[in-house]
Amino acid sequence: MDKSDYKIIINNLEGIFSVLNNNNHVDGKLRNIYSEFLIGYKLLELGFNVQIRNERENTNADIYLPDIKKRIEIKSGKYSLIDNFLTTEASFGKGKQLIDNKFDYLVFVTFDETIEGKVNEMFVFTYKAMKELINYSRPEISGFNTNTYLLNIFKKYEEYKKWIKNNNSKSFYLEDNLNKNPEEYNNAWDKIKA
Repeated sequence: MDKSDYKIIINNLEGIFSVLNNNNHVDGKLRNIYSEFLIGYKLLELGFNVQIRNERENTNADIYLPDIKKRIEIKSGKYSLIDNFLTTEASFGKGKQLIDNKFDYLVFVTFDETIEGKVNEMFVFTYKAMKELINYSRPEISGFNTNTYLLNIFKKYEEYKKWIKNNNSKSFYLEDNLNKNPEEYNNAWDKIKA
């Protein structure tokens, strides 16, 4: 697919979001698909050769960049109130993708809490930075033993610190820094290189 194909898909998905908003519907699966095409389009704009979905030579992650042999995992989350704090998370389940080194980069797309399909941020991380999460399985915050590897982002750093304390949970450098300095990761496309 070329850029014009991606643009058609993105525009059509945005039209679906508009209809959903008019009817007060939400759709997490649609946000995931939208995120993949949106990031694919962004990478094409940056000059990368992009393979997505059934085009991928390497299917370990959502997007493959064959010219530089890099795998990009896409996560998406919609902000919502949890314990009265506005937050969202990238979920890695039992951590298999992290432990098995299934990607080189992560792009975490966050969505607005009120407008379905409105992107707030696109955080870019290297696998090297994400690897730290392997040491932080946190069932105390997920409530599920099958989904304990989480990267959380809050609208306010103070709320993140309170949430960690209130949940008697472990903080780690990457998550703390993301919440303290989100600008270091938002649209940090220069992290993606050969």
